Amino acid sequence: MFYSSIVFRPGKIHKVSESQHEEVYGATFAEYTDEQFEEFLQPLLHRLSANGVKPEEVFGGKKVLDAGCGGGRGSVLALRSGARHVTSVDVSSQNCETTASRLGNLSLPNDRYEVIQTSLEDLPFDDSTFDVIWFNGVLQHVARPTICLAEVVRVLRAGGKGWLYVYGAGGFYWRVIREFRTIFADWTVDELITTLKNEGVSQDRIAEAIDDWKAPYLRTYRESTILQALTDLNCNSIRLMRGVSYDTNEQLYQGASADLLGEGDLRFIFEKLGTAKAELSSGVVQELDGSHLADEKSLAMQSDLNAEQTIASKLQQLGNYPNFDSKNLASTAIQVQLRLRNVFLRFPTVASALSCLDSIPTP
Repeated sequence: MFYSSIVFRPGKIHKVSESQHEEVYGATFAEYTDEQFEEFLQPLLHRLSANGVKPEEVFGGKKVLDAGCGGGRGSVLALRSGARHVTSVDVSSQNCETTASRLGNLSLPNDRYEVIQTSLEDLPFDDSTFDVIWFNGVLQHVARPTICLAEVVRVLRAGGKGWLYVYGAGGFYWRVIREFRTIFADWTVDELITTLKNEGVSQDRIAEAIDDWKAPYLRTYRESTILQALTDLNCNSIRLMRGVSYDTNEQLYQGASADLLGEGDLRFIFEKLGTAKAELSSGVVQELDGSHLADEKSLAMQSDLNAEQTIASKLQQLGNYPNFDSKNLASTAIQVQLRLRNVFLRFPTVASALSCLDSIPTP
């Protein structure tokens, strides 16, 4: 493996969750084969294309920060699209090793990229260092989102562009995931990964399940909150509504029910307007740092109260986990998770939502 470009700059790492990030993200991303990684990269290319965004125009000749690089998807995308230099940062040492290995396999000069283990709360870069920020699926998982978002914008130059993706609040999917997070709260990540592997679940689906069930922080946001946060930080932004077929923003674009999907996936392109001192308003700080999944209040499927009663009963039964042995519990949960991903997110109807819960025994 290729490690020579990894630099350790710890900054102010939030110690409470550092080891959990290592387990949840480091362990799963490291397991991707080259073929699986390439498949994992394709949805990013599709989303950019569907929204009329050309990667070579975004990244070509630019200095890029991949903030929270995970397994290196954004970094590979940027370098393949002609980025002049990519800096990949992550709090997980395993993710840094995985990303460095991926980038080393691109056969590029070492001066085209670097991988730095550090916290997003205290980035070791001067103001206005980067032309482009890639911040994909990270903000909802950090300990202090407001600090991380402000730091990411701080190191972007005036006129520079950013990509931001966070989970949108509400909808059936997150309602079920909240139940899983309660059920598996006392399970270790290793126990879950081993159990799901023994069930014959593919690596990409295991990674998705572990991300949803065991991430130390999992928040969902309203579009208005993210738009206001970017405005507070002197950025213009536009929400991107198109995506792959299973993206909830794409489903909303096609006319699916917001009752089922909530706010949908929240993806934005933003541009920093200037370097004047900026800070987040108190209301935005409260919502960004406090919108934990467990705090969501909107649960009822108001469009169909009979379906709502069935869903509530099924989830209550699943939550009665002492009636399951551990293997059957995990087996039932992953069957629900797979149907959420493969059926409900592709065909979001009341009927498909109910079908996701078929494997849960009736009380």
